[in-house]
Amino acid sequence: MKKIAIASAVTAFGLLGISAQNASADNVEWGCQVLMCAASSAPSWQGVPYCVPPMTKLIAAMKLPGFSWPICPDSNTGKPAYEPYEPCPSGFAAQTIGEKHDTSELCVRFVNKRPNPNEYPEASVTPEYGGSDDQYIRGYIISQSRKRKENPYYYDIPNEQGVKQRFYFNLRF
Repeated sequence: MKKIAIASAVTAFGLLGISAQNASADNVEWGCQVLMCAASSAPSWQGVPYCVPPMTKLIAAMKLPGFSWPICPDSNTGKPAYEPYEPCPSGFAAQTIGEKHDTSELCVRFVNKRPNPNEYPEASVTPEYGGSDDQYIRGYIISQSRKRKENPYYYDIPNEQGVKQRFYFNLRF
């Protein structure tokens, strides 16, 4: 019987009500394999030999038409959520630019007076004009690219009391 060697499996298995001693590659459905591997954090699934085949299968399946995320029916988790961007810095708001398939996220902020360039080194500053015929500058828009998350996918896995614990993961090798 092949044991699952996942450092964080104790937590994930406990939340799922599965014991690590009884889990094997033969009796865990693909969706449950994906869920348990995604919940691995020390090391992440990429460092767990048991996890590479089911996660590689997932990555390949995601490229096929009609892909449907495999789920673990007994876990009450469904498919994972996806948040590709880090939160904007304090005082900034997220803004999406572009069409659905060609979007970029920005963090933007409006200020009344021109900011010091050293205060926002990664940002661009654009004057915002106002008045009749846009004759005067009424303020400035500071915009900067929103940073992408290292681990954009996550599962919220409920324990026996229904309290959810969040497990972040990525699908990169």
